[in-house]
Amino acid sequence: MSKQNGGSAFPASVAVGPADDKYSSFDIDPGMSLRDWFAGQALNGLMANPERYEYLAERISAGTLSQDQATEKNVKKAYLIADAMIAERDNSQSLQAEMLETLEYIERNFTGPLPDKWGDLQTAIEYALPVIAKAKGDS
Repeated sequence: MSKQNGGSAFPASVAVGPADDKYSSFDIDPGMSLRDWFAGQALNGLMANPERYEYLAERISAGTLSQDQATEKNVKKAYLIADAMIAERDNSQSLQAEMLETLEYIERNFTGPLPDKWGDLQTAIEYALPVIAKAKGDS
């Protein structure tokens, strides 16, 4: 997955041809990027916002902005939103990896009673962090 574009919006692991022949995702076009998908969704929201539409329409009517400039503003804003969404997604994935690493530490080093809701990752982490800090001498 490319950090720049978020990877494929609709990845396929296998495609089946007309004669039931199978192609791996490396053999087929990956389609639009996740960045493009997010930008398209953001652009829909921007265009559906009546306040933004009125603001741009007033500037076009006043002659301070051309239609092409208004379109360019919307597209740039949509990609800024898409980039922010990908950055947040990457941050969330990093946090998830850190949480999983913490759970693995618990499984290796903690022998006490486990919380009733062990399947609830957040509860497990909240329960485990003070125990880990104490075990590491950070308390």
